[in-house]
Amino acid sequence: MELNKKLKFENWLDVFMEEKEVNTERVFEFINSEGIWNYMPLSVVIEFIKQLPNNQKDQIKTQIMKIDFVNGNVYNFFEYLAKGINQF
Repeated sequence: MELNKKLKFENWLDVFMEEKEVNTERVFEFINSEGIWNYMPLSVVIEFIKQLPNNQKDQIKTQIMKIDFVNGNVYNFFEYLAKGINQF
């Protein structure tokens, strides 16, 4: 069951990225809390998302769907996630 749900999410995310022509080569640049510049490609953010527990993936999927529904910019959300990943 868990593997099936994981594969469904990964497939959904891959299809979403392709259909919306999201550039996974895009690199987010930001300064961390220590004042150091960080660079993180969207492809790293996507791979990180795919490794999260199912409940967190569900939350991310819901948020992406909400952003898409209002024709929002998903890059802003992915940048937000990149900054959070950087905190690990």
